[in-house]
Amino acid sequence: MKFPIFLSLSLLLGAAQFKPMDFSALPAKVPEIDKKLFEMHFTLYRGYVAQVNFLQSMLDDLSLEGAKNQFIFASIKRQYGFEYDGMRLHELYFENLGGKNSYLGIGVVAKRIAQNFGSYDTWKQHMIQTAMTRGTGWAILYFNRMTGAMTNAFIEGHDIGLLASECALVIIDLWEHAYITQFGLDRKKYVEIVIDNIDWKVVETRFNRPCGLQSAGMDPASPKGGTFGGPGSNNL
Repeated sequence: MKFPIFLSLSLLLGAAQFKPMDFSALPAKVPEIDKKLFEMHFTLYRGYVAQVNFLQSMLDDLSLEGAKNQFIFASIKRQYGFEYDGMRLHELYFENLGGKNSYLGIGVVAKRIAQNFGSYDTWKQHMIQTAMTRGTGWAILYFNRMTGAMTNAFIEGHDIGLLASECALVIIDLWEHAYITQFGLDRKKYVEIVIDNIDWKVVETRFNRPCGLQSAGMDPASPKGGTFGGPGSNNL
């Protein structure tokens, strides 16, 4: 069987593409996770970025051909979502690391956690329980901007179970590559270390900016919620 080979015009012309973000400072900020494990993880992340760019270039070229290669176009479209979510979830995960014991129990996120879970310790226990769901994927603390509710969710793979339009605040990578070379099958220990190293300043920023509560003239700490976020939202 022969497969078509695509020579991308958009790649040749240097069309705008995603560039990997630099997270090289993380190993020093989170010494509980091996530097080699981080480096391997960064390499895998850069692979997602490259794949997204490659698939986008193929889509750009195929779209010019109309319905001629519709099956191939549709197949790549389906794969694109998986690769793109993999890229963005890794960026959000790395971004919310590096804040050792930074939870101070103050700010709007802390108030929301207390309102929804009773306490930080209860939320942490529930998040760990969520993260122990069998399978590969992600654990995410979501905020619903319309109801004001928070929920911990398990995302299978990169794209199954994502809560559309909700604001992703805390992201934990649960694929084996994130922990198995150091922690073996002890996912719980890895998750506990990640939670203890969440940068809550980043989480607070995600809540205040992308979730768009203040844009509707509402108090971010109000239990009534608000409107959808504007440009730059990290909603998944």
